[in-house]
Amino acid sequence: MGACWAIGDRRLFVESRQVLEGDCEVGRLRPQELKLLLYLLEHQGEVATSTALQRLLWAGHESGNEHSLESVISELRKVVGKEAIKNIYGTGYQLQLSAKRIDPAFIVAGRPHPVQVRWDPAKGESGGIWAGVDATGGRFIPFAELKLEAESNLLPQVGNIPEGSFIEVADWGGNKNWVVHMVSPEGVHLGDVWLGSNPYENWASDGLVHVGEAPGNRPVKVWQVFQRYSDGSYRCTQAQD
Repeated sequence: MGACWAIGDRRLFVESRQVLEGDCEVGRLRPQELKLLLYLLEHQGEVATSTALQRLLWAGHESGNEHSLESVISELRKVVGKEAIKNIYGTGYQLQLSAKRIDPAFIVAGRPHPVQVRWDPAKGESGGIWAGVDATGGRFIPFAELKLEAESNLLPQVGNIPEGSFIEVADWGGNKNWVVHMVSPEGVHLGDVWLGSNPYENWASDGLVHVGEAPGNRPVKVWQVFQRYSDGSYRCTQAQD
């Protein structure tokens, strides 16, 4: 499979020069772009001088100059992210994202893998979740997309939820778009979905999907806990009595 790097919320497969975000291909690096990126990865925390990078890419040939280097950096940013590489004025460039070498056996293109989720009310907009390998970043999935996914892949696994039920966002405690309700085809509120927060641990982030109910002033009750996967599927990890 070859070497593989996790760079922020994206994955670089060195052999194929492929960069993925989740299971979606962001792009494929050209040979020079890959060579430059690998150099920055191997020298994390250091500032790579423009002279050193030009020597790396062109080995002293006249075709290599500051303008040519800027062009390679610009194309590389389109794939790994605009903020990934910082221009240190008058010196060179530095990798800004956290990166680590990973075992590609655990994250293979096309093979679903567990991801953590985090609900984001999006400042009063429609809301959605961040889904990634940890709770700090990942890909943002807007509610319109999440709704289709959850109604197809999550709700059918929830006990006592009738066919044709759906989810909708609702306000809570004066906060707009703060909770996700499960609703029957007749419009009856059946329960709630908590995305990334554990109601039994003072709503601490755990990246999992909890399904249950919060009946008035009584304590919250969790029915089932699910792990979301990178392909949008859900697998039940715990069912409460």
